[in-house]
Amino acid sequence: MGEKSLRKIIWDFFCSVKLTVILLFGLAGTSVIGTLIKQNASSSEYLKIMSPVTFRILDLLGFLDMYHSLWFRGILILLALNLFFCSLKRLPSTLRIVRSPKVFPRKEFLLALPFHKVFLVSSLGNPLEGKLKDILKSFFGKVKFHYEGETSVLFAQKGILSRFGVYVTHFSVIIIFIGALIGNFYGFTGYVNLREGEEKDYCIEMKRDEIKRYPLNFDLKLNSFSVSFYDTGAPKEYKSILTLKKGDKVIIKDKVLRVNHPISYKGISIYQNSYQRGWIIGVKGLSLHTPVIIKGSMGDIVEIPHTKYSVRLLGYKRPTKDRSEMVEILLIKEGKPLSIFWITNRPTFLHNKLEFVLIKPFWISGLQIVKDPGVNIVWLGCIFLILGLIITFFVSHAQVWIYMEKSSSPQLIVAGRVNRNKSSFREKMNNIFTKVENVVKDG
Repeated sequence: MGEKSLRKIIWDFFCSVKLTVILLFGLAGTSVIGTLIKQNASSSEYLKIMSPVTFRILDLLGFLDMYHSLWFRGILILLALNLFFCSLKRLPSTLRIVRSPKVFPRKEFLLALPFHKVFLVSSLGNPLEGKLKDILKSFFGKVKFHYEGETSVLFAQKGILSRFGVYVTHFSVIIIFIGALIGNFYGFTGYVNLREGEEKDYCIEMKRDEIKRYPLNFDLKLNSFSVSFYDTGAPKEYKSILTLKKGDKVIIKDKVLRVNHPISYKGISIYQNSYQRGWIIGVKGLSLHTPVIIKGSMGDIVEIPHTKYSVRLLGYKRPTKDRSEMVEILLIKEGKPLSIFWITNRPTFLHNKLEFVLIKPFWISGLQIVKDPGVNIVWLGCIFLILGLIITFFVSHAQVWIYMEKSSSPQLIVAGRVNRNKSSFREKMNNIFTKVENVVKDG
Protein backbone atom coordinates (compact mmCIF):
# COMPACT_ATOMS: atom_id res chain seq x y z
CA MET A 1 0.00 0.00 0.00
CA GLY A 2 2.83 2.35 0.93
CA GLU A 3 4.69 1.55 -2.29
CA LYS A 4 1.55 2.22 -4.32
CA SER A 5 1.01 5.53 -2.55
CA LEU A 6 4.63 6.55 -3.21
CA ARG A 7 4.21 5.65 -6.88
CA LYS A 8 1.05 7.76 -7.04
CA ILE A 9 2.77 10.70 -5.33
CA ILE A 10 5.62 10.58 -7.87
CA TRP A 11 3.13 10.22 -10.75
CA ASP A 12 0.99 13.14 -9.55
CA PHE A 13 4.11 15.27 -9.03
CA PHE A 14 5.40 14.84 -12.57
CA CYS A 15 1.89 15.18 -14.09
CA SER A 16 1.18 18.41 -12.22
CA VAL A 17 0.34 21.48 -14.29
CA LYS A 18 1.48 23.58 -11.31
CA LEU A 19 4.94 22.03 -11.73
CA THR A 20 4.89 23.07 -15.40
CA VAL A 21 4.02 26.67 -14.50
CA ILE A 22 6.68 26.82 -11.76
CA LEU A 23 9.37 25.40 -14.06
CA LEU A 24 8.47 27.75 -16.93
CA PHE A 25 8.55 30.79 -14.64
CA GLY A 26 11.82 29.53 -13.17
CA LEU A 27 13.33 29.07 -16.62
CA ALA A 28 12.18 32.52 -17.75
CA GLY A 29 13.35 34.23 -14.56
CA THR A 30 16.79 32.64 -14.54
CA SER A 31 17.21 33.37 -18.25
CA VAL A 32 16.64 37.06 -17.49
CA ILE A 33 19.30 36.86 -14.77
CA GLY A 34 21.66 35.15 -17.21
CA THR A 35 21.09 37.99 -19.67
CA LEU A 36 21.66 40.77 -17.13
CA ILE A 37 24.77 39.22 -15.54
CA LYS A 38 27.75 38.69 -17.81
CA GLN A 39 28.60 35.00 -17.96
CA ASN A 40 32.04 33.40 -17.55
CA ALA A 41 33.94 36.65 -17.06
CA SER A 42 37.12 36.71 -15.00
CA SER A 43 36.99 37.36 -11.26
CA SER A 44 38.73 40.70 -11.73
CA GLU A 45 35.99 41.86 -14.12
CA TYR A 46 33.25 40.97 -11.63
CA LEU A 47 35.07 42.63 -8.73
CA LYS A 48 35.19 45.88 -10.71
CA ILE A 49 31.39 46.10 -10.77
CA MET A 50 30.36 44.36 -7.53
CA SER A 51 31.51 43.83 -3.97
CA PRO A 52 33.43 40.68 -2.97
CA VAL A 53 30.43 39.52 -0.90
CA THR A 54 28.03 39.87 -3.85
CA PHE A 55 30.55 38.11 -6.07
CA ARG A 56 30.85 35.15 -3.70
CA ILE A 57 27.05 34.85 -3.33
CA LEU A 58 26.42 34.91 -7.09
CA ASP A 59 29.29 32.48 -7.64
CA LEU A 60 27.92 30.11 -5.00
CA LEU A 61 24.44 30.24 -6.57
CA GLY A 62 25.87 29.49 -10.00
CA PHE A 63 24.66 32.73 -11.61
CA LEU A 64 28.10 33.51 -13.09
CA ASP A 65 28.05 30.37 -15.25
CA MET A 66 24.34 29.80 -15.15
CA TYR A 67 23.80 27.70 -18.27
CA HIS A 68 26.29 25.07 -17.06
CA SER A 69 25.04 25.01 -13.47
CA LEU A 70 23.49 21.84 -12.04
CA TRP A 71 20.24 23.59 -11.08
CA PHE A 72 19.71 25.02 -14.60
CA ARG A 73 20.30 21.60 -16.14
CA GLY A 74 17.95 20.20 -13.50
CA ILE A 75 15.18 22.61 -14.56
CA LEU A 76 15.51 21.43 -18.18
CA ILE A 77 15.45 17.77 -17.16
CA LEU A 78 12.44 18.27 -14.85
CA LEU A 79 10.55 20.18 -17.56
CA ALA A 80 11.24 17.41 -20.08
CA LEU A 81 10.01 14.77 -17.59
CA ASN A 82 6.97 16.90 -16.78
CA LEU A 83 6.02 17.17 -20.47
CA PHE A 84 6.55 13.43 -20.92
CA PHE A 85 4.35 12.41 -17.97
CA CYS A 86 1.63 14.97 -18.79
CA SER A 87 1.46 13.59 -22.32
CA LEU A 88 1.46 10.03 -21.01
CA LYS A 89 -1.46 10.85 -18.70
CA ARG A 90 -3.60 12.32 -21.50
CA LEU A 91 -2.71 9.78 -24.17
CA PRO A 92 -5.15 6.98 -23.13
CA SER A 93 -8.19 9.27 -23.36
CA THR A 94 -7.04 10.51 -26.78
CA LEU A 95 -6.57 6.94 -27.99
CA ARG A 96 -10.09 6.08 -26.80
CA ILE A 97 -11.52 8.98 -28.83
CA VAL A 98 -9.62 7.88 -31.92
CA ARG A 99 -10.08 4.12 -31.61
CA SER A 100 -13.64 4.05 -30.31
CA PRO A 101 -15.62 6.97 -31.73
CA LYS A 102 -19.32 7.23 -30.96
CA VAL A 103 -20.51 5.58 -34.13
CA PHE A 104 -24.01 4.99 -32.72
CA PRO A 105 -24.75 7.79 -30.21
CA ARG A 106 -28.01 8.49 -28.42
CA LYS A 107 -30.38 11.01 -29.97
CA GLU A 108 -30.03 13.30 -26.92
CA PHE A 109 -26.28 13.46 -27.45
CA LEU A 110 -26.71 14.67 -31.03
CA LEU A 111 -29.33 17.26 -30.12
CA ALA A 112 -26.96 18.68 -27.49
CA LEU A 113 -24.23 19.35 -30.05
CA PRO A 114 -23.79 22.98 -31.18
CA PHE A 115 -24.03 22.00 -34.86
CA HIS A 116 -27.25 20.05 -35.48
CA LYS A 117 -30.45 20.24 -37.47
CA VAL A 118 -33.62 18.14 -37.40
CA PHE A 119 -35.41 17.28 -40.64
CA LEU A 120 -38.99 15.97 -40.82
CA VAL A 121 -39.36 13.39 -43.55
CA SER A 122 -42.32 11.41 -44.81
CA SER A 123 -40.39 8.15 -45.02
CA LEU A 124 -36.89 6.71 -44.74
CA GLY A 125 -35.62 4.01 -47.04
CA ASN A 126 -32.57 2.64 -48.81
CA PRO A 127 -32.61 5.19 -51.69
CA LEU A 128 -32.53 8.11 -49.24
CA GLU A 129 -29.88 6.45 -47.11
CA GLY A 130 -27.73 5.97 -50.21
CA LYS A 131 -28.00 9.64 -51.18
CA LEU A 132 -27.20 10.77 -47.62
CA LYS A 133 -24.17 8.48 -47.57
CA ASP A 134 -22.94 10.05 -50.82
CA ILE A 135 -23.23 13.51 -49.27
CA LEU A 136 -21.08 12.54 -46.28
CA LYS A 137 -18.62 10.74 -48.54
CA SER A 138 -18.12 13.87 -50.65
CA PHE A 139 -17.07 15.81 -47.54
CA PHE A 140 -15.28 13.22 -45.43
CA GLY A 141 -14.40 10.21 -47.55
CA LYS A 142 -15.00 6.98 -45.67
CA VAL A 143 -18.50 6.60 -44.13
CA LYS A 144 -19.52 4.04 -41.50
CA PHE A 145 -23.07 2.64 -41.30
CA HIS A 146 -24.63 1.19 -38.16
CA TYR A 147 -28.19 0.25 -37.31
CA GLU A 148 -30.15 -1.12 -34.38
CA GLY A 149 -33.81 -1.98 -34.83
CA GLU A 150 -35.64 0.93 -36.45
CA THR A 151 -32.70 3.32 -36.05
CA SER A 152 -29.71 3.66 -38.37
CA VAL A 153 -26.73 6.03 -38.25
CA LEU A 154 -24.26 7.23 -40.86
CA PHE A 155 -20.96 8.38 -39.34
CA ALA A 156 -17.92 10.07 -40.88
CA GLN A 157 -14.87 11.80 -39.48
CA LYS A 158 -11.79 13.58 -40.75
CA GLY A 159 -8.58 14.98 -39.27
CA ILE A 160 -7.92 12.36 -36.58
CA LEU A 161 -4.27 13.39 -36.74
CA SER A 162 -5.09 16.71 -35.04
CA ARG A 163 -5.66 14.84 -31.77
CA PHE A 164 -1.95 14.00 -31.76
CA GLY A 165 -0.65 17.49 -32.60
CA VAL A 166 -0.08 18.38 -28.95
CA TYR A 167 1.85 15.14 -28.40
CA VAL A 168 4.09 15.80 -31.40
CA THR A 169 4.73 19.31 -30.02
CA HIS A 170 5.56 17.98 -26.54
CA PHE A 171 7.77 15.29 -28.08
CA SER A 172 9.62 17.90 -30.14
CA VAL A 173 10.31 20.06 -27.07
CA ILE A 174 11.70 17.03 -25.24
CA ILE A 175 13.96 16.26 -28.23
CA ILE A 176 15.18 19.89 -28.25
CA PHE A 177 15.93 19.70 -24.52
CA ILE A 178 17.85 16.44 -25.01
CA GLY A 179 19.90 17.99 -27.82
CA ALA A 180 20.55 21.12 -25.76
CA LEU A 181 21.69 19.07 -22.76
CA ILE A 182 24.02 16.95 -24.91
CA GLY A 183 25.58 20.13 -26.28
CA ASN A 184 25.71 21.60 -22.78
CA PHE A 185 27.55 18.59 -21.35
CA TYR A 186 29.82 17.63 -24.24
CA GLY A 187 30.16 20.74 -26.40
CA PHE A 188 32.41 23.78 -26.20
CA THR A 189 32.98 27.21 -27.72
CA GLY A 190 36.65 28.02 -28.10
CA TYR A 191 38.81 30.58 -29.88
CA VAL A 192 42.07 30.51 -31.76
CA ASN A 193 44.16 33.33 -33.26
CA LEU A 194 46.27 32.52 -36.31
CA ARG A 195 48.87 34.56 -38.15
CA GLU A 196 49.22 34.07 -41.88
CA GLY A 197 51.09 30.82 -42.44
CA GLU A 198 50.55 29.65 -38.86
CA GLU A 199 48.74 26.43 -37.95
CA LYS A 200 47.34 25.05 -34.70
CA ASP A 201 45.58 21.86 -33.65
CA TYR A 202 43.75 23.23 -30.62
CA CYS A 203 41.55 26.06 -29.40
CA ILE A 204 41.13 27.61 -25.97
CA GLU A 205 38.06 28.53 -23.96
CA MET A 206 38.10 31.13 -21.22
CA LYS A 207 35.88 30.09 -18.31
CA ARG A 208 36.17 32.52 -15.48
CA ASP A 209 39.83 32.37 -14.37
CA GLU A 210 40.38 29.01 -16.02
CA ILE A 211 41.73 28.45 -19.51
CA LYS A 212 40.57 25.20 -21.09
CA ARG A 213 42.38 23.76 -24.07
CA TYR A 214 40.48 21.54 -26.52
CA PRO A 215 42.20 19.41 -29.19
CA LEU A 216 40.66 19.70 -32.64
CA ASN A 217 41.85 16.33 -34.04
CA PHE A 218 43.05 18.20 -37.13
CA ASP A 219 45.53 20.95 -37.98
CA LEU A 220 44.05 24.33 -38.85
CA LYS A 221 46.25 26.54 -41.03
CA LEU A 222 45.67 30.15 -42.06
CA ASN A 223 46.97 30.47 -45.62
CA SER A 224 46.07 34.13 -45.99
CA PHE A 225 43.81 36.83 -44.62
CA SER A 226 42.37 39.91 -46.30
CA VAL A 227 40.21 42.81 -45.26
CA SER A 228 38.61 45.60 -47.27
CA PHE A 229 37.43 48.93 -45.90
CA TYR A 230 34.82 51.57 -46.62
CA ASP A 231 35.95 55.14 -47.26
CA THR A 232 35.11 55.91 -43.64
CA GLY A 233 37.69 53.37 -42.47
CA ALA A 234 35.11 50.86 -41.21
CA PRO A 235 35.75 47.24 -42.27
CA LYS A 236 33.69 46.22 -45.30
CA GLU A 237 34.60 42.55 -45.49
CA TYR A 238 37.23 40.31 -43.99
CA LYS A 239 37.91 36.70 -44.83
CA SER A 240 40.36 33.89 -44.17
CA ILE A 241 41.69 31.23 -46.52
CA LEU A 242 42.02 28.05 -44.46
CA THR A 243 43.40 24.55 -44.93
CA LEU A 244 42.46 21.63 -42.67
CA LYS A 245 44.92 18.75 -42.41
CA LYS A 246 45.08 15.49 -40.51
CA GLY A 247 48.68 14.37 -40.48
CA ASP A 248 49.90 14.56 -44.07
CA LYS A 249 46.39 14.28 -45.46
CA VAL A 250 44.68 17.48 -46.59
CA ILE A 251 41.00 17.39 -45.59
CA ILE A 252 39.88 20.82 -46.80
CA LYS A 253 42.14 22.98 -48.97
CA ASP A 254 42.06 26.75 -49.51
CA LYS A 255 38.53 27.14 -48.15
CA VAL A 256 37.25 30.71 -47.92
CA LEU A 257 35.85 31.60 -44.49
CA ARG A 258 33.63 34.68 -44.28
CA VAL A 259 31.50 36.18 -41.53
CA ASN A 260 28.28 34.14 -41.09
CA HIS A 261 29.55 31.50 -43.55
CA PRO A 262 31.17 28.86 -41.30
CA ILE A 263 33.22 25.84 -42.29
CA SER A 264 32.05 22.55 -40.74
CA TYR A 265 33.92 19.29 -40.33
CA LYS A 266 32.82 16.28 -38.24
CA GLY A 267 30.64 18.22 -35.83
CA ILE A 268 33.03 21.17 -35.45
CA SER A 269 32.10 24.53 -36.97
CA ILE A 270 34.65 27.27 -37.63
CA TYR A 271 33.42 30.88 -37.67
CA GLN A 272 35.18 34.07 -38.71
CA ASN A 273 35.01 35.97 -35.45
CA SER A 274 37.49 38.87 -35.52
CA TYR A 275 40.80 40.10 -36.81
CA GLN A 276 43.80 42.02 -35.56
CA ARG A 277 46.71 43.83 -37.11
CA GLY A 278 50.17 42.72 -36.05
CA TRP A 279 53.68 43.93 -36.77
CA ILE A 280 57.25 42.73 -36.90
CA ILE A 281 59.39 45.53 -35.49
CA GLY A 282 63.15 45.87 -35.47
CA VAL A 283 64.82 47.49 -32.47
CA LYS A 284 68.45 48.55 -32.06
CA GLY A 285 70.30 50.92 -29.79
CA LEU A 286 73.30 51.57 -27.56
CA SER A 287 72.12 49.09 -24.91
CA LEU A 288 71.75 46.30 -27.47
CA HIS A 289 74.78 44.46 -28.83
CA THR A 290 72.79 43.29 -31.86
CA PRO A 291 69.43 44.39 -33.31
CA VAL A 292 66.41 42.43 -32.06
CA ILE A 293 63.08 41.56 -33.58
CA ILE A 294 59.80 41.85 -31.65
CA LYS A 295 56.33 40.75 -32.74
CA GLY A 296 52.94 41.80 -31.46
CA SER A 297 49.43 42.91 -32.28
CA MET A 298 47.36 45.90 -31.26
CA GLY A 299 46.98 46.12 -27.48
CA ASP A 300 49.89 43.77 -26.74
CA ILE A 301 52.69 44.65 -24.34
CA VAL A 302 55.96 43.24 -25.70
CA GLU A 303 59.25 43.17 -23.83
CA ILE A 304 62.42 44.26 -25.65
CA PRO A 305 65.01 41.53 -25.00
CA HIS A 306 68.15 42.38 -23.02
CA THR A 307 66.74 45.74 -21.87
CA LYS A 308 64.53 47.16 -19.14
CA TYR A 309 62.12 48.43 -21.78
CA SER A 310 58.84 47.16 -23.17
CA VAL A 311 56.39 48.60 -25.68
CA ARG A 312 52.64 48.64 -25.97
CA LEU A 313 51.21 48.70 -29.47
CA LEU A 314 48.41 51.27 -29.32
CA GLY A 315 47.13 51.55 -32.88
CA TYR A 316 47.98 52.10 -36.50
CA LYS A 317 47.23 54.13 -39.60
CA ARG A 318 46.74 52.37 -42.90
CA PRO A 319 49.12 53.30 -45.71
CA THR A 320 48.19 56.03 -48.20
CA LYS A 321 49.65 57.22 -51.48
CA ASP A 322 51.87 59.68 -49.62
CA ARG A 323 53.18 57.52 -46.78
CA SER A 324 53.66 53.97 -45.56
CA GLU A 325 51.83 52.30 -42.69
CA MET A 326 52.36 53.87 -39.26
CA VAL A 327 52.23 52.21 -35.83
CA GLU A 328 51.65 54.06 -32.57
CA ILE A 329 53.82 52.85 -29.69
CA LEU A 330 53.97 53.52 -25.96
CA LEU A 331 57.47 53.06 -24.58
CA ILE A 332 57.58 51.67 -21.04
CA LYS A 333 60.53 51.30 -18.67
CA GLU A 334 60.14 49.03 -15.64
CA GLY A 335 56.36 49.46 -15.77
CA LYS A 336 56.48 53.26 -16.04
CA PRO A 337 55.17 54.91 -19.26
CA LEU A 338 57.79 57.14 -20.89
CA SER A 339 56.56 58.41 -24.25
CA ILE A 340 54.19 57.78 -27.14
CA PHE A 341 55.42 57.97 -30.73
CA TRP A 342 54.80 56.69 -34.25
CA ILE A 343 57.08 54.44 -36.28
CA THR A 344 57.22 53.62 -40.00
CA ASN A 345 59.37 51.50 -42.27
CA ARG A 346 62.10 54.12 -42.02
CA PRO A 347 64.38 53.99 -38.97
CA THR A 348 64.17 57.69 -38.28
CA PHE A 349 62.79 57.69 -34.75
CA LEU A 350 65.20 57.51 -31.84
CA HIS A 351 63.81 57.40 -28.31
CA ASN A 352 65.76 56.73 -25.11
CA LYS A 353 68.72 55.47 -27.14
CA LEU A 354 66.49 52.97 -28.93
CA GLU A 355 65.74 53.04 -32.63
CA PHE A 356 62.56 51.43 -34.01
CA VAL A 357 61.71 50.43 -37.55
CA LEU A 358 58.56 48.78 -38.87
CA ILE A 359 59.79 45.74 -40.79
CA LYS A 360 56.57 44.04 -41.82
CA PRO A 361 52.88 44.15 -40.89
CA PHE A 362 50.76 41.00 -40.75
CA TRP A 363 47.16 40.03 -40.10
CA ILE A 364 45.88 37.85 -37.28
CA SER A 365 42.59 36.05 -37.90
CA GLY A 366 40.41 35.42 -34.85
CA LEU A 367 38.41 32.21 -35.29
CA GLN A 368 35.60 30.85 -33.16
CA ILE A 369 35.51 27.05 -32.87
CA VAL A 370 32.17 25.53 -31.89
CA LYS A 371 31.52 21.89 -31.14
CA ASP A 372 27.90 21.03 -30.40
CA PRO A 373 27.20 17.28 -30.65
CA GLY A 374 23.54 17.92 -29.90
CA VAL A 375 22.87 20.40 -32.70
CA ASN A 376 21.47 17.81 -35.15
CA ILE A 377 19.13 16.54 -32.43
CA VAL A 378 17.97 20.11 -31.81
CA TRP A 379 17.29 20.56 -35.54
CA LEU A 380 15.32 17.30 -35.56
CA GLY A 381 13.30 18.61 -32.62
CA CYS A 382 12.64 21.86 -34.47
CA ILE A 383 11.31 19.94 -37.48
CA PHE A 384 8.95 17.99 -35.22
CA LEU A 385 7.97 21.24 -33.49
CA ILE A 386 6.94 22.86 -36.78
CA LEU A 387 5.07 19.69 -37.75
CA GLY A 388 3.32 19.58 -34.37
CA LEU A 389 2.29 23.24 -34.57
CA ILE A 390 0.93 22.77 -38.10
CA ILE A 391 -1.11 19.76 -36.97
CA THR A 392 -2.30 21.56 -33.83
CA PHE A 393 -3.42 24.82 -35.43
CA PHE A 394 -4.32 23.90 -39.00
CA VAL A 395 -5.82 20.40 -38.74
CA SER A 396 -9.22 19.83 -37.12
CA HIS A 397 -10.87 16.61 -36.00
CA ALA A 398 -14.41 16.82 -37.36
CA GLN A 399 -17.17 14.23 -36.76
CA VAL A 400 -20.62 14.17 -38.40
CA TRP A 401 -23.60 11.90 -37.78
CA ILE A 402 -26.79 11.42 -39.76
CA TYR A 403 -29.32 9.83 -37.42
CA MET A 404 -32.37 8.20 -39.05
CA GLU A 405 -35.28 6.96 -36.95
CA LYS A 406 -37.92 4.92 -38.75
CA SER A 407 -41.13 5.25 -36.76
CA SER A 408 -44.67 6.49 -37.21
CA SER A 409 -43.13 9.98 -37.42
CA PRO A 410 -39.79 9.44 -39.21
CA GLN A 411 -37.05 11.76 -38.03
CA LEU A 412 -33.71 12.72 -39.53
CA ILE A 413 -31.01 14.43 -37.46
CA VAL A 414 -27.76 15.77 -38.91
CA ALA A 415 -25.22 16.76 -36.24
CA GLY A 416 -21.50 17.36 -36.01
CA ARG A 417 -18.68 18.56 -33.80
CA VAL A 418 -15.11 19.71 -34.20
CA ASN A 419 -12.26 20.26 -31.75
CA ARG A 420 -11.07 23.57 -33.31
CA ASN A 421 -11.55 25.97 -36.26
CA LYS A 422 -15.30 26.11 -35.59
CA SER A 423 -15.98 28.95 -38.02
CA SER A 424 -14.85 26.96 -41.08
CA PHE A 425 -16.63 23.86 -39.74
CA ARG A 426 -19.86 25.87 -39.37
CA GLU A 427 -19.67 26.74 -43.07
CA LYS A 428 -19.12 23.08 -43.95
CA MET A 429 -22.08 21.99 -41.81
CA ASN A 430 -24.33 24.58 -43.45
CA ASN A 431 -23.39 23.13 -46.84
CA ILE A 432 -24.22 19.64 -45.56
CA PHE A 433 -27.56 20.88 -44.16
CA THR A 434 -28.41 22.44 -47.53
CA LYS A 435 -27.59 19.29 -49.48
CA VAL A 436 -29.51 17.08 -47.05
CA GLU A 437 -32.49 19.42 -47.25
CA ASN A 438 -32.46 19.23 -51.06
CA VAL A 439 -32.29 15.43 -50.96
CA VAL A 440 -35.18 15.28 -48.46
CA LYS A 441 -37.31 17.61 -50.62
CA ASP A 442 -36.65 15.54 -53.72
CA GLY A 443 -37.90 12.58 -51.70
